[in-house]
Amino acid sequence: MSKKGKKEKKAIARPALPAVKKSRDDSQLFSQITDNQHTITGINDWRANMLAKPWRVYNYQPYRPPQVAKIPDILKSKGIKLKRGMTSKQQEKIQQEIMRYDNEIQPIEAKFGVLGLIDDIAKRKIYGGDFPYSLQQELLETNIRINNEGRLTFDNYIDNTQRY
Repeated sequence: MSKKGKKEKKAIARPALPAVKKSRDDSQLFSQITDNQHTITGINDWRANMLAKPWRVYNYQPYRPPQVAKIPDILKSKGIKLKRGMTSKQQEKIQQEIMRYDNEIQPIEAKFGVLGLIDDIAKRKIYGGDFPYSLQQELLETNIRINNEGRLTFDNYIDNTQRY
């Protein structure tokens, strides 16, 4: 046979995966996204997780997570700001304010709530790992300082990972 009579098989680029038919239209997909918006952003996840368990233990002390979950809201409504290096007396005054605002909160729960907002390690153990960073930043006081150029700078609470 001659070269002209023989047809060469050419390689055809084919997709590795079979084509999938679209079973949903965009409106259904959008509604599912809006339904799961809180789970994606994590805003209400931490509160739902805390309300789900009636008791937890931190440092061998049992506490009620639903009561501790109220503390950030109480601090926001009262306008109380926390500092990183607060003394125990300053923390006790804030704890007294929290207990005055809501009689159901016990002293140990107020203590854990304030400690969880100030300390990162305690925050993960008390409020859970999905506590929003933005809420913690709102509750911590902004430091005002003058840099070496003579300009005022405002330092919000910054994680160590964001400093470098």
